[in-house]
Amino acid sequence: LAKVEGVGRTRAQTIRGYLNEVSDAGVKSDSSS
Repeated sequence: LAKVEGVGRTRAQTIRGYLNEVSDAGVKSDSSS
């Protein structure tokens, strides 16, 4: 169970980091254009 929770937590962090990168890229592209 702890293993599953750890995987879910890591996956959530990965998705959150990915969304942050995408949002940052979107802001950069918007400001550049």
